[in-house]
Amino acid sequence: MELENNIAHIENTTTLDKSGHVKIGPCTKTPEGERDLIINELTRPIFEQAIEEQIPNELNLLFCKPDGTPYTDSALNSSLKRICKKAGITSRVHNHKLRNNFNTRGVEAGVDYNVLKENAGHSDIHQTIDTYNDPQIEFKTTELGKYVDYIKSLLGNLVLNI
Repeated sequence: MELENNIAHIENTTTLDKSGHVKIGPCTKTPEGERDLIINELTRPIFEQAIEEQIPNELNLLFCKPDGTPYTDSALNSSLKRICKKAGITSRVHNHKLRNNFNTRGVEAGVDYNVLKENAGHSDIHQTIDTYNDPQIEFKTTELGKYVDYIKSLLGNLVLNI
């Protein structure tokens, strides 16, 4: 991690061994999974606190259990569910929904698809667009309003007389 340069390097991912125990793989699951994530003003305080509270461990993990081992997906999902329940969020939640929400909100915000693709670690832009383009109704209404405005500009008063 290069906190001073606002970059978090993703070089490995968790996987399960033959016994079903979580371990850190020697690399990411796909070549595209190895990437640099930008640490922005929203995430920087989280990283700073995590670094300050980091538990020394063999794998140099930033987030780990008290014994220095990686968290399981199940444990992370359980924690997320507790946090959401406390916040009054009642929909079904799991870690992958955070990824989905980040990318969908990125589409709504107008973030370039290639940036989202690289951030997600996808090899194909279509995977990103097809998987993470589930905009909210307000965004759809605004975006489709662009079409209506365009047609009105082309046809003028003819539109109103149809």
